[in-house]
Amino acid sequence: MDEIIKQLTHDNNLLEQQWSDIFSRIEEASISNDSKLILNALVDYLLTEPIDSLPCLLKYLLITMVIEQLIKKEVSIEINDLINVFIRILDSSRVDQLYLKFLETIYKNFEIGERLCSTPIKTDLIEKILQSLQKKTFVFNSNEDTEKWETFLTQTIFSNSTNDMNILNKQDIIEEMKANFQQFYKHAVQQSQQSSVWLKIATILNESSSKIFTNETSWNMILSDTNLSIENISFDCITQLIQSYKNDNELVKIGYTKFLTIFERLILVNNYDDAYQLSSNIIIPNLSIIDLEILFCTIIRLCPIVEHRDLFCSRILDSLILALANLQIKKNLAIIVFDLALAILKLCVYDAPDLSYSLLRRNDFYPWQELINGLVDLVKTCISYDIIIENNFFSKLDQLENIIDLIYRKIQAYPIISKVIHPISVEAVLRWSNIQYNGSHHVYRMGNSIMNLIDLRQINEDICMKFIDAIQTRVHCDNEEINNKSRLFFNNMSQHLGEFIMQLKRLSHNIHSKLATLFLSLLDYSFYDEDHNMTFHYVTLISILYRTASCIFNENDARLYEPFLDRMYMNVKDDNETMFHQIWVNFWLIAGVQVQTIAANHIEQFLDHTFNRKDMCLSSLLLTLSVQHTELFYSHFDDLVNILFTDNGQYLTNLFGLFLLIVKKYPEIVSSKHIDYIFSSIETISFSNELCIIIQTLSCVANYHPYLFDRHCGKIICLIIEKQNLLIFECFRNYIISSIIINNENKANEYLNILIDILKNKKCSNEIQQDIFYTCLLIGLKYKQLLINRRYDFKVLGSNLIVNYIDNATISELDQTTIKQAQLEIEKIELCINKTKMNIKTEQLNTNNIPSWSYQVSKLLNNPSNNDWRLLSKQLGFSCSEIKHWSMQTNPCMALLNEWFITHTTEEAIYSLIKVLNDIGRYDVEQIIRQEVLKTGQTIPNDLSVDIKRLPPVFLSFHSNEQIRVTKLKDHLEQAGYACQMYDEQTEINILESLIRGSKVIVCCINILYDQSENCSKVFHLILNMKKPFILLYMEEQTWPSESKLKSILDDFLYIEFYNDTKVNDWPENKFIELLSQIRYHVAPDPDMICEQYHHWFVPRLDNLIFLKSSNEQKQNNSISFNDIPLVVSHPQIIISYQWDCQKDVLNLYKQLTQLGYRIWLNIFQMGGGDSLLDKYNIAIQQSLCLLVCITPKYMKSINCQREISLANTFHKPIIPLLLEETNTWPPPDLILSIFVHKSYIDFRHSNRYDRWTGKQFVLLLAQLKKIIPNVETDKPRHLLEMQRPISASRHSNNNDQRSKRISSAPIIPKSQACSLM
Repeated sequence: MDEIIKQLTHDNNLLEQQWSDIFSRIEEASISNDSKLILNALVDYLLTEPIDSLPCLLKYLLITMVIEQLIKKEVSIEINDLINVFIRILDSSRVDQLYLKFLETIYKNFEIGERLCSTPIKTDLIEKILQSLQKKTFVFNSNEDTEKWETFLTQTIFSNSTNDMNILNKQDIIEEMKANFQQFYKHAVQQSQQSSVWLKIATILNESSSKIFTNETSWNMILSDTNLSIENISFDCITQLIQSYKNDNELVKIGYTKFLTIFERLILVNNYDDAYQLSSNIIIPNLSIIDLEILFCTIIRLCPIVEHRDLFCSRILDSLILALANLQIKKNLAIIVFDLALAILKLCVYDAPDLSYSLLRRNDFYPWQELINGLVDLVKTCISYDIIIENNFFSKLDQLENIIDLIYRKIQAYPIISKVIHPISVEAVLRWSNIQYNGSHHVYRMGNSIMNLIDLRQINEDICMKFIDAIQTRVHCDNEEINNKSRLFFNNMSQHLGEFIMQLKRLSHNIHSKLATLFLSLLDYSFYDEDHNMTFHYVTLISILYRTASCIFNENDARLYEPFLDRMYMNVKDDNETMFHQIWVNFWLIAGVQVQTIAANHIEQFLDHTFNRKDMCLSSLLLTLSVQHTELFYSHFDDLVNILFTDNGQYLTNLFGLFLLIVKKYPEIVSSKHIDYIFSSIETISFSNELCIIIQTLSCVANYHPYLFDRHCGKIICLIIEKQNLLIFECFRNYIISSIIINNENKANEYLNILIDILKNKKCSNEIQQDIFYTCLLIGLKYKQLLINRRYDFKVLGSNLIVNYIDNATISELDQTTIKQAQLEIEKIELCINKTKMNIKTEQLNTNNIPSWSYQVSKLLNNPSNNDWRLLSKQLGFSCSEIKHWSMQTNPCMALLNEWFITHTTEEAIYSLIKVLNDIGRYDVEQIIRQEVLKTGQTIPNDLSVDIKRLPPVFLSFHSNEQIRVTKLKDHLEQAGYACQMYDEQTEINILESLIRGSKVIVCCINILYDQSENCSKVFHLILNMKKPFILLYMEEQTWPSESKLKSILDDFLYIEFYNDTKVNDWPENKFIELLSQIRYHVAPDPDMICEQYHHWFVPRLDNLIFLKSSNEQKQNNSISFNDIPLVVSHPQIIISYQWDCQKDVLNLYKQLTQLGYRIWLNIFQMGGGDSLLDKYNIAIQQSLCLLVCITPKYMKSINCQREISLANTFHKPIIPLLLEETNTWPPPDLILSIFVHKSYIDFRHSNRYDRWTGKQFVLLLAQLKKIIPNVETDKPRHLLEMQRPISASRHSNNNDQRSKRISSAPIIPKSQACSLM
C-alpha cells in the first residue's frame, strides 16, 4: 500500500480521474507487517502537497481510507511510530485543514491519548507532543481554521470531560508530568493574548487541575520569563488569575509582588482595562494585608513614564486613591505617601489635583519639617498647572487651591518653610498678574492662595514696586474677559500689597510716588457696577490707601498725595458721595497726625467739611493740628462758635477742645459778638460738662478783655448759684480780678459785695464757698481795706484765712502757700492786661503804613492754597528764609504787606500787588483791593514804571573813587547773607529815590570826596528825609574842611571807623563784624546766601566774649567764662541797652545779674532767626520788666540805642540809667534822651575797669532791681535748671563735631514755663 501512496498525484483533477482505480487498489492492497511505512508514505504525501493547492475532498477521503484499512486489518503499529508521524505533521509549518484531518484521524482511530496514558505512562512521548504543540502559534487567517483547530485541541487532545480516556490532560498524567505541563500551561497563557486556541488550552488545563496551574509556582514561571511580552497575556487569563486569587488572602500575600509586576507591565503597554481588573479585584480589596510601600513605589515609578496619563488617573488611580483615603496608613510611610501625592500631581492632568489632595489632607500624618524640599516641589508643581486651559468656572483643578491652602497652614506651624517657598510664590503671582497672560479660572483661584505663601518678612521695596506696577496696569486694562476672570485675584493682590506696605512701614519716595499715581488713576473709574457691587478699583483703593496713610512720615512724601486728596475732596463736596467722604476722612485721620505740616495746608477743607456737613469725624485731627497751627483757625473762629451751639449743642463734645485751644492761645480773638452769642445760647441748649469747660475757657478772655463780660455778669452769677459749678466760677473770678485791676477800688468793693451775697446764699456749696473766699483774698491783696471793712462777714462765714490776713495774725504754712499762690495769680493777670495794652500799641506802631483793606486781604490769602500768600511772596521777590519766617507768625500775609508798603510808595505797592495777584489767579483779592481803593477816591494806573521784584535790603552809597573797595565790601556782605545794591554819586537822584525807598538800611561810605560831592550830599539828605535807617562808615580818617557840607550833620551820629592804619587789609576785620551786627539790627541775613567763610558769623564766640575777633590787647585781659550761663532766654525780666564799644563791660554785667537769678535779654545773643533785631527788641521790651541803659558818649549818638529807649518809654517800662563814661551834660540834650531829666543815674564812671560791677554802686543797682522785680532772691544761692546750650552759642573750637555743653538757665517766676534756648 505504501507503494500505491507514493505513486499518487497531487493534481486534484488528475486524482479525481484516477480515483476509482486508486480506491480499488487500496481496497485490494495487502498490508505488510511494517505498517509504519504506510503511515510515513502518507505523511510524505501530505508534506509534499503544494502550498497553493486547493482543498480536495478526495484527499481527505484518502487519509480516512488508509487509516481505516490499517484499523480494519488490525495491523499492529507501535505507539512510538504513531507519535513520530503525528509529530512530523504537527511540526510542519502548515496548519491547513488537510494536515488537521490527518492529525485528528490518526489520534482518534489509534487512540493515541489512551495508549500514552496507559501504564506505564509514556511521558517521553507526551513531552514530545507538548513540545511540538508549543512550536505552533495557532494564528489563522480564517475563523473556520481557528474553530477546527480549537475543536481538535480542546476536545480531542485536551478536554474537561472526565469520561474521555483519549486525552492527555488526565489528572494522573498531569501530576506525573507536573513540570512539563506547568511549562506548557505557561506557554499557553503567554500565547493566549495572540490566539484563542491557546487561551482555550490554558482554560481547560486550569479547569482540569487548578491547584497546579494557578499557584504561585505557575505564575512565577510565567513572570520569570524576561522575554515574555505582557501583550500575550489575554483578558481571560487575567480573569482566571483573579478568580484563582480572589478569596485566598494567603495566596495574595505570597504572590503580591508578582501581581504588581503584571499590573505595572499592563500599564506600560496601555492595557488599562486589564490593569483596572487586577487593581480593583486583587490590589484594592487586599490593601490592608499587603505591603503598601511596594504599591506606592510602583505607582511613583509609573507616574512619570505612563503614556496616557488621563486614563491612568481615571481608570487606575481614582479607585485606588479613594480606597487609600479610608485606610489607616502607618506613619512610617508618611514620606513615601507624600512622594506618591507629589508624583500624582506631577501628572499634570485634570484629575490629578483631586487625587493628590486626597492623600495630602491626612491630619497629623506628615512630618512637615522633613518635607521642606518636597513642599517647594509641590508648590512648583501646582504652579505648573497654569498651562492647562479649562473653560469651566468650577472644576477638579480647583483642588490646587486647597493644596496651596494646606501648605499655607503648615507654614503657619513651621515658619521655616516660608523662607524657601517665598520667591517661587512671588514669581508666580507676578507672572499671572501680567495682563498678557490669560489664564483659566483655576489659575487665578490658585493665585489667591499662593499669595498667602509670600513671606512678609522677606518683602522688600522691589517686590512692592512690582505689585504696584501690576495693579496699575490692571487698572487700565480694558479686556473684559481677563478682568472678569482675574477680579478676585487682583482684589487679593491689592490686599496683600496693603500688608506689604504695613510690613515695610518706611516707604521710599519712589514707592510713595507710584502709590499716589495709582490712587489718582483709580478715581477715573466707577467704584460700583450696575448691580451696586464694589468694583476692583474700589477694593484696591480701600485695601491700600489706609495702610499707605499710616506709612507717610515726611512732607515730601505727603505732598505726592495732595492732588489725589484734593480731587477726593471735590468729589465729596460736589457729589455728596458718602463713599468718597469716608475714604477721604479716614486717610486724613491716619496721615494727618503724622504729617501735620501738610495736613495744615488742608485745614480749610477740614473746617469746611466739619462746619458745612456738620460731620465731626475730623474733629480729633483738627484739635491736633490746632496745637501747632492755631493761627490757621483764626479766620474760622466765627463758624466754630456758631456750630458749637447749633442743634441743641450736640457738637459741643467734639469741638469744645478746639475752642479751648484757640481761645487759650489767642484770647484776643474773642469779641463781644462771640461772648454775646455764647451766653444767649446757654439758655437754649442742655447743660453739660463741655459747656462748663467752654465757660471756664472764657476766663482767658476775661484776663485780657474783662469788659466783654459786663453785660453778662448777672447771668454768670445766676449760673453759679444754680449749677454750683467751679468751672463757671473760675471764669467769673478772672473777670472780677481783671476788672478790678483795670478799674478802681469802687469796682472792687462792688464785686466783693456780690461775692459775700453769694456766700450767704443757702444753695452755695462748700467747694464754691472756698473758691469765693479765695477770690475775696485776691481782691484783698489789691485792696486790703475792703476786706477789713467786711471782717465781720468773713468771721461769721468762717473764713479763718481772710480773718487772719486782715488781723496780720500768725498764718499757717498752708495758708501762706495759698496767699503766695494768690499773689502770683494777681501778677499773672496783670501781665495779661499789660500785654493787651502793649499789643494794641505795637499794632498801632506796625500798621501805620498798611491800608485798612489789608486785614480783609490777609484773611483770604492766609488760607492755605496753591496761590496763597506764599506764592505772592515769591512773585514779589522775597527769599525762602523770609517766607519761612513769616509762616511762623500769626498773620503772615499782614507781615508781608507791611514789608511791601514800607519799601514802596503807596501807589507803587498797590499797582504791583494788583499785577502779581492777577498773574497768580487771585482775582478775588484783586477785586477787593480795587473796590477799596476806589472808595478812597484814589485811582490805580494801568501802567507804572516800577520794579515789582523786591530790591536788595542793603543800599551802599559811595563816591566813585571808592568803587574798588565798596565793590569788595558788597561781595563780603553778600557772602555774609546780605543782598546789596550799590550806587555812586553819578546816578540820577530820581532813580536813587525809589532804590533807597526799597532798601531796609543804607550804608554810607564816607570819605573826603563824598563830603565834597554835591550829589552825595543830596543822597544823604534824601536818606534823612525818608527817615531810612543808615550806618556811617568812615572809609578814611576824617579831617573835615571848613567848607564841609555834612560835618554838622554827621557829628550827631555814631559811625564805624572802617579804615586800617596798617594798609594791610581794606578794613579791620572786627569792624566788618560790627558792621554786620549793625545791619542785623534792621535786616536778618539770608542763610541761603551765607558762604563757608561767614558761616555762623552771628554766633557769639565765648572764648573771645563777643562774636568779633579780639585785638591783642583784648586777649591779654581776663576772659569771661560763660559756663552755666544762659545765652538766650524767653520772657526776660531785664533788657540791657548799650553801645558796641562797651560790650565787654555789658557781658560782665550780664553774667553777674544772670548768676543772681535774673532773666536778661542781650542783643548779641539774639542774632539768629528771621526777625530783625529791632523786631526782636519790640517783643522783648513788651515782655520785660525794666531797661538798663549803659550811657556813654557814643550811646548818646546811636540811633538804635535811642530807638530802644523810646520804645521802652512807649510801653511805660522802668528805665535805669548806668553812667559808664563821662558825658558833657546830664541829662543828655537829645530830645529822646530827655526822658532822663527826672531820672538819676547810677554812677559807674570811676569803677575798676576790670571789675566794674562791684561795690556800693552795684548794690544800689540791685536795690532798684529788687523794687521792680521782687521775686528774685539775690541774697540766696540759686539752683539752676539744666538746659541745652544752642549750637549757635557753642564755644569756638577746631573740632566741628564737638557736642554743645549743657548749661543752666536763668530762674523763672513760680509756675511759669521754663525758658528754652533757641
